[in-house]
Amino acid sequence: MKMADGGFRPAYNLFVAASAKSQVIVDVAVTDRRNDTGMAQPMVTTILTRYGRAPRRLLVDTKAATADDIVALATRPEAPVVVYSPPPPDKEGASPATVRQRERKRAKEPPALKQWRARMASPEGQAVYARRGAIETVNGNLKNHGLRRFFLRGFAKIGCEALLHAIAHNLRRALDLGYVWA
Repeated sequence: MKMADGGFRPAYNLFVAASAKSQVIVDVAVTDRRNDTGMAQPMVTTILTRYGRAPRRLLVDTKAATADDIVALATRPEAPVVVYSPPPPDKEGASPATVRQRERKRAKEPPALKQWRARMASPEGQAVYARRGAIETVNGNLKNHGLRRFFLRGFAKIGCEALLHAIAHNLRRALDLGYVWA
C-alpha cells in the first residue's frame, strides 16, 4: 500500500459493517486499497450472501458509496437500499460558469442520485446519518481491544484475524446488551 510519505509498505485496510443501533458487527472486509471508495456495494452483496437479505439503509463515509453504487443500490429489484452518505462539498468561491455547469450536470443525474442529494440535505437525513457515530465507537472498541496492527500477512490470514476480533467484539456486545446464554 502506498503510504503518506510516498513509500510503499505491506499494509491492509479493514472495513467494518455494523448495526448502528446494537453496534454488532455483521461483516468485515480486508483490502490493500488505501481508501474506501466504492466499497459500499460489495459490502452489501456480502451481507446479502451471508444473511439472505440486504440492509434497508446504509450509512457510509463520504466516498465509500460512489454515484454508481448509490444508483445500483437504490434500483435493486429485490429490495432497494437507501444510502445515507454526505455528498462531497461543493467548492466555495466557484465561478458562476462553474456553478451553472455543475447544475446542468446534476439536472441530468439519475433520479436515485437526486433523491440522495435531497435526502442528505434534509434534517431527517442528517439525523439518520448522525447515527453513524455509533459505528466509530465500534472501530474505537476494536482498537482498544488490540486491533491496531495485524500480526499476520496475506488476505486469508488477515481475514481470519479480523473475524476473530469481530467475534470477540460481538460477544462483548452480547454481554453488554444483556444476552444470557442458556
